[in-house]
Amino acid sequence: MLSAYLTQLIADRGARSAIGESPRVALTSKESAMFARRGPWLGTNDRYVRLRRIEALDPVEDCREITKLFYEDFGSVMIGQLAPSLMSTYAAPRMSRILASSGELQHRFTKRLVDTLLLHAQMLEHGYSPGPGREAAKRVNEMHRQYDIHPDDFVSQSCEATVWPIHLAENYGWRPVTDIERRGLTEYNLLQGKHFNVKNAPETYEGMVAFRDKYLDDHCFFEPQNRALADSTLTFFESMVPAPLGRLMPKFLLALTDPRIVVACGYKNPGPIARRIAGIVLKLIGKADPVRDGSPDFAAELASKIYPDGWEVQKLGTHVKAQQPQTH
Repeated sequence: MLSAYLTQLIADRGARSAIGESPRVALTSKESAMFARRGPWLGTNDRYVRLRRIEALDPVEDCREITKLFYEDFGSVMIGQLAPSLMSTYAAPRMSRILASSGELQHRFTKRLVDTLLLHAQMLEHGYSPGPGREAAKRVNEMHRQYDIHPDDFVSQSCEATVWPIHLAENYGWRPVTDIERRGLTEYNLLQGKHFNVKNAPETYEGMVAFRDKYLDDHCFFEPQNRALADSTLTFFESMVPAPLGRLMPKFLLALTDPRIVVACGYKNPGPIARRIAGIVLKLIGKADPVRDGSPDFAAELASKIYPDGWEVQKLGTHVKAQQPQTH
């Protein structure tokens, strides 16, 4: 029952990682008819057409396009990306102290989430040449400069943004992940890291996997603010699913999350049965992939509620300097 509901939720809401696509509103009937005539995947009826396009691209020069196509092909299973990726920032007290000090995630979670999704979507959609993508990167850097963030914390997030989506696609996706896709996502996050002034990030996918593992082992442990931040996140995702199934959403997401992150956020680690069930559910959800052209976007739906009159890049995010957290 849960798997059937979540699959329908994705079909209805287009619940997708906003890192993978810029915001788009639901299609009009005219647009839907146009896509139906053209074919659902890049204007064709070939489910593998995005993969064929990826295989023809250069993983360095075309890393941004590869990343976009990857997220479109695995859009449904990326329901397992957002919450675990957010929780990876809470699991390291060096980061969670900074995040908790502002109070933004505890009290304005939806707005902070939407702003983050919109900024990353602009970067992926437009790149880093002069224009919306570069402006989004500058806005992110303005926020980062408010705080004393350790260089390794920046690197860890570049690694997380590369490793976790590939992990989801490899384990729950509808087709195998290719070496070009691994390289393309690695190169894109390295490119983004350069625009965020990230230093000494691993230059290979394997290096990112190793860095992530060591970082989780060495820097993630429980402090009370970790749990407070994680509770806000899971409460939000629970609210996205009507009762009574909503109450199962936190358990589902925790069962998809790295055990080290779960424990560091103050939760009991789900057992192997819970993790197996969550994996089966996500595999069923993944049968909705590859996502069709023009599918409605989860981030756009949220953004329309937060910003009914539209939004501007420079007004997204936080603008008030928060008090620095105490170091422990």
